[in-house]
Amino acid sequence: MTPERFRQIEQLYNAAMEVGADDRDSYVVAACGDDKEMYREVALLLAQDTSTDVLPIPKDLDQRGRVSPVRTIVETGTKLGPYQIVGLVGEGGMAMVYRARDVRLGRVVAIKVSDGQFGQRFEREARAISSLNHPNICTLYDVGSMPNGASFLVTELVEGETLREWVKHSHDWHCKMQVIQQMSAAIRAAHEAGIVHRDLKPANVMIRTDGLVKVLDFGLAKRLPSSPDGKDDQTATDLSLPG
Repeated sequence: MTPERFRQIEQLYNAAMEVGADDRDSYVVAACGDDKEMYREVALLLAQDTSTDVLPIPKDLDQRGRVSPVRTIVETGTKLGPYQIVGLVGEGGMAMVYRARDVRLGRVVAIKVSDGQFGQRFEREARAISSLNHPNICTLYDVGSMPNGASFLVTELVEGETLREWVKHSHDWHCKMQVIQQMSAAIRAAHEAGIVHRDLKPANVMIRTDGLVKVLDFGLAKRLPSSPDGKDDQTATDLSLPG
């Protein structure tokens, strides 16, 4: 990304933050016009600030200028390799998450299926998670691709609720401190491995039914340079994502 391009994105982002939340997306769509890549970059930044679970990433725009994202829908019963889809768990702006069964091992897993255009984000997430081994970080089991070009990640299925939902009914200070300690342990482990999450928010933290905390979604993760001169061939840094 050129410095001029970065300035354009930064200026549009700052301008969008001055617009009311209800009108923000239509404002960015109108400002970007046919520049879908510009829209994507600004939407990513806005999503991080608003802690939204659903990020509108455009595949195309309808006649009224609204976003019409194209989703990769996987029907119940479909098999992706050895994984059989059981049902939909949730949906975000970049992926659909399904409950599935590994027919080889007989275990239940979560499968995160990207929209076709988000292969680079999924590659970053796979590289980041695969290099981490910590009880408070979601475990990656497998990766794969579909005939339509979409990617998928296979991870442990975390049964529970997001931190956003959990704090609404949890008033015990001791329990809150335990959650904070577990989150801190997960982020510390990532930092010690040279990885910065960059998208830590309540929607990306799960509290299991037994109280164990799991940090999810390393799709925006950045690997810090390990060599003194800042060069690292294995870096996961994506300079196309400002901030």
